[in-house]
Amino acid sequence: MRFIPIQSRKSGQVWLKVLIIILTVISIYFLVTKAFPKLIYTEKNYDSAAFHLSKATDLDDDRQSKARREYLTAQLYMMSDSNEDAKKYFALAAQHTTDPVMEIYADLNEINASGDSSSNIIDKKIASLLHLAQKDKFVGYRDLIYYTAAQIEMERKNYDDAYTYLKKSIKYNTMDNPVQRSISFMALGDVLYEKPDYIEAKNAYDSVDAGSLKDSIDQQRLTTRLTALQIIASNLDVIHDEDSVQLIARMPEAQRIAFIKKTVRQLRKAQGLKDADTSVFINPAVQASGIPGINGGAATTDLFAGAPSISIARRSIPAAQPTAGAGGPPRLSIRPS
Repeated sequence: MRFIPIQSRKSGQVWLKVLIIILTVISIYFLVTKAFPKLIYTEKNYDSAAFHLSKATDLDDDRQSKARREYLTAQLYMMSDSNEDAKKYFALAAQHTTDPVMEIYADLNEINASGDSSSNIIDKKIASLLHLAQKDKFVGYRDLIYYTAAQIEMERKNYDDAYTYLKKSIKYNTMDNPVQRSISFMALGDVLYEKPDYIEAKNAYDSVDAGSLKDSIDQQRLTTRLTALQIIASNLDVIHDEDSVQLIARMPEAQRIAFIKKTVRQLRKAQGLKDADTSVFINPAVQASGIPGINGGAATTDLFAGAPSISIARRSIPAAQPTAGAGGPPRLSIRPS
């Protein structure tokens, strides 16, 4: 057996102590480097916190952890109005992240940090989002992308484009993300409410799962508006139907009969039924009653001709052709000729 000389043993013990000290220093360095920025943050020294946190971004081997620290660093620089540094770290976070959601917001915040105060910045954001929506890796996130685009358009009260993007958000939503579906319908209801289109706003709010809304303010707004819109929509439906009936009554007889035949065909088609005889049905009891113009009576008389003139207020409610309502049968509607 070979023995280590006493001198060598002492030297080894010294090196062991040195190694322990080195490892301790390294551990303290890692601990302080990662914890110190948080300590500074609590003191609201955002610039210093960002500087020290940026030093910790090189200590992570995991790409997502690295991207997360870069994103936090960028946010701290934004809070300290160091926009150029913020732009740099948002770009790094978008480059390193494996999370598509983080990439979406990192790209948007990089545009925010550009310092462009003109209206072009909104167009840049929209263009960036629409570009991401075309990438294969973001196919499963199109609902979020179009919802975000709609939120940006709502900020500048561009409700028409916001409506378009929200419809796309709902279209591309999958059953795997019911929360986003409710959030998109909530935003769609808000847009329609502001336009205003109260009936469609009610239909959108009806599709919202209130439990999916995390913000209590959103929940309260949903409850308050939906309660009022149910009353408004019901009354508007009555007005709409009464207007339609009155307009039909004012039509010349030939035009009225042609309209009824056309409407019956449309309603049957909407219900998946084949075309049938659309001649005007006359009740046999009416035929035997001797009413002029029926069953050999006197010359045909327009029964509506003597009706008093009915003043129909022009409303901003758009008339539509017979359409199927949400969960209900088709409704009768006409446009004034």
